[in-house]
Amino acid sequence: MKLGRVICTVVGIEFLFTGGEQGALRFSHEDPKAEAAEIKREKGKEDGMSHMVLNGRSLFMMARADQEGNLYWIHDAYKSEKVMLAKSVFTAREQLRSLALGGSHLFAATSASIYKLDAREPWEAPIAGINVTQLPNQVELQTPASAPQTSRRQQRPVQDLKVFGEIAIVGGVDLQIFNTKTGGLVEAVKGHTHFINCIAVG
Repeated sequence: MKLGRVICTVVGIEFLFTGGEQGALRFSHEDPKAEAAEIKREKGKEDGMSHMVLNGRSLFMMARADQEGNLYWIHDAYKSEKVMLAKSVFTAREQLRSLALGGSHLFAATSASIYKLDAREPWEAPIAGINVTQLPNQVELQTPASAPQTSRRQQRPVQDLKVFGEIAIVGGVDLQIFNTKTGGLVEAVKGHTHFINCIAVG
């Protein structure tokens, strides 16, 4: 089982889930001597995971290296299996950049859009999309089919996404705050000289 350089971790009641450049593993933090379970993606892909979020017993994952924009899901990540298969339940129109949970919703960001999904039924069509390229005070909650695609020149890549209550905070070239119910841009903080790579909210 290969993990490579560790990129992301999430902690559950019984297990620690870790994604790396070469793979993903589940460790028991109740029994440190127990053998780690390997997490594999369907479709035979062997590279690792860059983002993970845990919703109860459901584990959601994505890999920035995956150009197809797949969101992977393990329904019961606590099963006593030595090899776990992560199923692709959603494919964005562009490469995924970040994931975040907000209540019963899962938010998956590309460079131009945030998809709002039902975390309990992630295989269903997205509930809505938020345009992260909009101007302040625009109301842009839209159907995901109309979510914009951007060329490499136009992209202002999303580096991180966090959701707290009814706000989604996006870090990239700017720090942007969106209302998750209306989709409107509440505030944008500009003038940074470097990308904002990580955000914490609370």
